[in-house]
Amino acid sequence: MLNTRAVQILKKLYTEDDYISVHDLAEFTKSSSRSVRYNLQKIDSFLRKNRLSPLQRHHLKGVKIDKEEKTVNFLAEYFRKENPYGFPVVYNPYLFLPFVIGTPLLGMFTYFIFDMGWVRAPIASVGGMPTPIAQYLVTLDWKAVLLVPVILGLAILMYYPFFKIYEKSVLKKEELETRAQSKEGDVLKDLDLDF
Repeated sequence: MLNTRAVQILKKLYTEDDYISVHDLAEFTKSSSRSVRYNLQKIDSFLRKNRLSPLQRHHLKGVKIDKEEKTVNFLAEYFRKENPYGFPVVYNPYLFLPFVIGTPLLGMFTYFIFDMGWVRAPIASVGGMPTPIAQYLVTLDWKAVLLVPVILGLAILMYYPFFKIYEKSVLKKEELETRAQSKEGDVLKDLDLDF
């Protein structure tokens, strides 16, 4: 399994037709050249494991993906399955609105709960503790443990309608792809290709 940065590099190589230098990939991923080289090795082993051609390398130009049909088809399917809902939340037009508007609203709601005195405001920072214990230790108030499911419930209620709309669009797209593939299969059956 590739890490997030390796997937980012692989997507960049997939979209480019020409060689890309390690320096350019380092700038693109905002990481070091050493990190890029390490991730290129991971990508090479990933491609070999899936019986695909490894990355093409040129000492002056950089690296690129061999654009064989098998490789292109495999990577297109991999990117679709790797993140079936497309881009991260901030690039997703369906989930962008609750992310940008809803998250600050939940923060303001929590602030007012603390400000009104219903739950004691945090007095310490506790890391590495399980959720119910951490909430109690941060505030030294048992009501903070009850506040967590309330905030989580509000977040679910806020995101759920937007998620369902997005899910419908993804399912519709998959249905259209399935129909197109079945039509293609029907055409091939009708051809009677006995050699």
